[in-house]
Amino acid sequence: MRDLERIRKLSRARSKKYYKNNLEERREYYKLNARKYRLKTRLELLKKLGNKCKHCGISDFRVLQIDHVNGGGSKELKGVIKGQGRAKYYKHILKNKKDYQILCANCNWIKRHEEGEQGRNHERSYAYSKNA
Repeated sequence: MRDLERIRKLSRARSKKYYKNNLEERREYYKLNARKYRLKTRLELLKKLGNKCKHCGISDFRVLQIDHVNGGGSKELKGVIKGQGRAKYYKHILKNKKDYQILCANCNWIKRHEEGEQGRNHERSYAYSKNA
């Protein structure tokens, strides 16, 4: 039994030393894997929601955005996530699919403008369109 405890202590000490000596390498590894995971999760979510813009039909995932059918997305986002990350928000979207749609970036901005949805840049975009 004492040998087992001694081996565990040595193993923990070696692990701590390794992690301490390879901190930057580990950070890069985790950052890369986190990006891959987020992209994979986003692509799965887009697929489950139809994988194309509801308005114009474009299917390039780089321009697709998840839109709230009735607006109010920024308030909901703050309320659902509260520091818990996108995974929880994606689960929330899947539970409430009828409240969401996929729009491309252009169609989403057009919808925001036409429906007067308030967002971070609403005042600026509205002022620009009045002057144009």
